[in-house]
Amino acid sequence: MTAIVAKIMLAGLPLAAAAALLGCMIQWRGMSFAGDALAHSALLGVGLALVIGVDWRVGVGAIALLMALHLHAGRGGGRLSADAVLAVSAHASLAAGACLLYLRRSSVDWESILFGSILTVRTVEAVGLLLASGLIVVAGALLWRRLVLLALNDEIASIENPRPALLELCFLLLLALYVTVGVRIVGVMLLNAMLIIPVAAARPLAHSPAGMALLAAAIGMASMAAGTALSFAADLPVAPATALAACGAFVLTWGWDALRRRPAGK
Repeated sequence: MTAIVAKIMLAGLPLAAAAALLGCMIQWRGMSFAGDALAHSALLGVGLALVIGVDWRVGVGAIALLMALHLHAGRGGGRLSADAVLAVSAHASLAAGACLLYLRRSSVDWESILFGSILTVRTVEAVGLLLASGLIVVAGALLWRRLVLLALNDEIASIENPRPALLELCFLLLLALYVTVGVRIVGVMLLNAMLIIPVAAARPLAHSPAGMALLAAAIGMASMAAGTALSFAADLPVAPATALAACGAFVLTWGWDALRRRPAGK
């Protein structure tokens, strides 16, 4: 039990904090579909890694990087809407990855790929995940003011930062790093859930952008701890249980907000 708690502390909680910071930016910029596209690309990365014969982390990292560059290059517009391009990219990478994994089905643990497997993370891996999550948090904190301006007003952001495209690329690269390390913890299917749900749950309680990020991080980490406890109590996978706990927090915060806003006497 002590080893499991250590893994949650080293790998799970820092990842939840990193997801909250990135998730705020994704929602403020209306990029939720971009999170899906990057998350689904992880399955293609795993499939290609198995076919080529390299470590799956290399495949996930390489495809996540290429997808981030693709998203950055595709922001300029075209005949298709941005959402349509993201949808095609997300589903194409998911389908291609599933086909590749099916061809190598004898060596594939589908459950750990789709839903993560934090309980099987080795100590060395946990330390690596801690460092990667810490890098995301530190870089996000250093770029926080500029990223918030970029999310809220492109014109003001271009005045504050003469190269907003470079700033957006840095954000997408941080998102790609989150996908690369997060697939080990929460799996392909729930990577975007950890970006979206805690932030949405924090929304009715927040009074500032920084406050929203901090609340989302707290909710994400609490959901990770509650999900782990629920997985032991009900014999469930940790990542889906964590997502359920985050959904519970979402219901509670928005339910409380609805009660708070209800006119007196009704």
